[in-house]
Amino acid sequence: MPGDARAPLPAGVLAALSADAPIADLDYTAALARAKEHRELLLVDFTASWCQPCKRMETDTWESEEVVAWLGEHALAIQVDVDERQELAKQLHVKAMPTVVVVRDGEK
Repeated sequence: MPGDARAPLPAGVLAALSADAPIADLDYTAALARAKEHRELLLVDFTASWCQPCKRMETDTWESEEVVAWLGEHALAIQVDVDERQELAKQLHVKAMPTVVVVRDGEK
């Protein structure tokens, strides 16, 4: 069905998805374009290497079978390191970690 948000993923996108986690290995720009193209939500998990709650979220939340299943049907998820992408974090009003921002059609 044309425009179906659950259309099969292109091989390049499939390669970007980790087999054991629902987080795609894409930068924000590529993920935003892919989410728009497939008419799905983009979940941006802002994290930092020094953030202990972020590490806990990686093992407890992102590995949850329910979360993995929901993301598989509804959204694309990426992680953004706030230390590496300070301007993006500022643009999306991230004040603390972990913060998950939901983007639909390019709008927060």
